[in-house]
Amino acid sequence: MPTHSATLFLLSLLTAACGNIAHLHREAPPAGAPPRLLNASDTLDVARAWRKAGLGPSIDGFTVTTHSAHPSLPAFTTLLDGYQIRTRLPRQGNAVGIPVLAGHGAPPVVSVQLTPHAHLLTLQPATLVATQVSPDHLQLDLYDPRGSANLNGQPLAAAHGLVFDYIVREQQDGLLNLRGLLSPSDYTDRRGLYLYTPYDRDKIPVLFIHGLASSPLAFRDMVSHLQRDPALWQRYQFWFYFYPTGEPWLDSAAALRRDLTELITALDPDHNDPKLHDMVVVAHSMGGLMTRASISHNSEALYDSYFQQDLDTLGITPAEKQQLRKRLLFEPLPWPKRVVFLATPHQGSGLAKGSLEWLALKLIRIPLRAVGGTFHVAQLLATGNPEALTSAARLLSLQGEVSVTQLNPNSPALLALQKMPMRGEVRLHSIIGDLGGPNFRWNTDAVVPYPSAHLDNTESELIVRSNHGITDTPAAATEVARILRLHR
Repeated sequence: MPTHSATLFLLSLLTAACGNIAHLHREAPPAGAPPRLLNASDTLDVARAWRKAGLGPSIDGFTVTTHSAHPSLPAFTTLLDGYQIRTRLPRQGNAVGIPVLAGHGAPPVVSVQLTPHAHLLTLQPATLVATQVSPDHLQLDLYDPRGSANLNGQPLAAAHGLVFDYIVREQQDGLLNLRGLLSPSDYTDRRGLYLYTPYDRDKIPVLFIHGLASSPLAFRDMVSHLQRDPALWQRYQFWFYFYPTGEPWLDSAAALRRDLTELITALDPDHNDPKLHDMVVVAHSMGGLMTRASISHNSEALYDSYFQQDLDTLGITPAEKQQLRKRLLFEPLPWPKRVVFLATPHQGSGLAKGSLEWLALKLIRIPLRAVGGTFHVAQLLATGNPEALTSAARLLSLQGEVSVTQLNPNSPALLALQKMPMRGEVRLHSIIGDLGGPNFRWNTDAVVPYPSAHLDNTESELIVRSNHGITDTPAAATEVARILRLHR
């Protein structure tokens, strides 16, 4: 027996072929009767006919009036029904309306720039509800299913992952995750923070930071899970950080500190928004290392792992000195208040040694932006002032350094990180994958061994059955939801 989702999809194909809503004239409520709420298939017919007509004030003999109760979209000029984006959607049962993406601009604009390194996603998941008010009048209402899970006691049709699905569908480079690793210089223009909804001073930001050879799309299932809880949605706003993962993670961490400081300064120039200081970071794998370094004291340990002379005495340009300060001599960020580490290799991964390390050095193209960075300076000093370098940095000047090499347990970056205490007031949690699960421990997720993922002094540690792709697991999403509920 076909599911509701499959039946509606078949109906959508027929609708796309004929685009006819004339039958609604015949089925209109009689004069004086209450308005008629259209079922899902009729709503889909109306949505597609209206979109084909350019979202104008009339279609096929009907006057169309609209109203948006969606807090992120007081008005909308773009409407995409969910079945245009994803052929199979979650079963809607007796839900009201249809899942859609709505936004501004034609063609649809995915994001607008807020700061040089921050963007707002303009397409929003929504529910379109169609009502036939009279034989020639259709009323279309837009709701946010994340904040108002029902309408007059009935659930709203919802597909919380539609934004991610649309980005995947429209992404011109389907190998973004891999190419961001191998050719990071091609993706630096996409680096930055992405706000899921307009900034709301009444909500706490949750910042998701992806790992190696990945992107914010890795958090699709987790974020969809969190959005289904109206209580969480009313308390939190979701932000994402994208960075090309081939660069050394110390460079990416420096960019994260710059970009986050830049955004928060723009959002809260008077420093009087307490919700920003309540921020939570959820970081996967290498993103966890970037986060840990950025909230840690004693960054001098990083500098000392590469250089044996004071920065001011190095024979390099003032611009190069400034770049080193940003990467290796910094103060910890005052945010976040809580961090959830997901499969983070605090002590590295054995896979980052040997043949994989050699292959990474051969394949990953260091971006031009890294000129003035640690590797570039080490190369300059190796010929003119080699005594300024540690033995590890002298080796680095010959071999090179990329993200994978900095995951080697013996890398200068990771050895220094062990000497850098995190801010004492930050509350820490670990979610760790294990191929055998908590009851049949293998002590590895096939990439990161348990001793490397484990941290002392965390408020909680949960082991779930998973490989390194832990962001996809319901258990990890459920644990993140639990942590967010207790966060104060």
